[in-house]
Amino acid sequence: MPVLLLRRVCELLVLVGLGLNAAQAEVATRFPDTAEQGAMVIGRVAPDSSVRYAGRDLRVTDYGTVVFGIARDARQPAEVTITYPDGRVAHVQIAIRTHDWPVQRVNGVPQKTATPPPAVAKRIVREQAEVAAVRRSSSDALGSVEVSYEPAL
Repeated sequence: MPVLLLRRVCELLVLVGLGLNAAQAEVATRFPDTAEQGAMVIGRVAPDSSVRYAGRDLRVTDYGTVVFGIARDARQPAEVTITYPDGRVAHVQIAIRTHDWPVQRVNGVPQKTATPPPAVAKRIVREQAEVAAVRRSSSDALGSVEVSYEPAL
């Protein structure tokens, strides 16, 4: 009797283990169907997946969240490529909705604004380089998606 019971327990443990592996492998991949030009997109993939968009590797949080931006002038569907931990590859297409960006015309700009002095022009170039560097960067900071706890009162 104990041998039969031990065998049944082992069978049950194997089945439970297989079920857990299947559940982990089937974490739902979620991205919006559409996004507007200039929008921030938040998606969900299995943790430890690799995600690429617009030729860049995107950072995936430990719990599978990925965030990226759609260019303000994007026209084509956004294609996101996901490589899961088991090696499977999936492609997700996000339709892009156009946004009517307001355009303002300014006539009669003062000459010192149109052609700034050399010191100001140098500062503008430096600041544009700093902005470009930040836009290329990626960090582990979770910002607003970070879990926070309120103290009990």
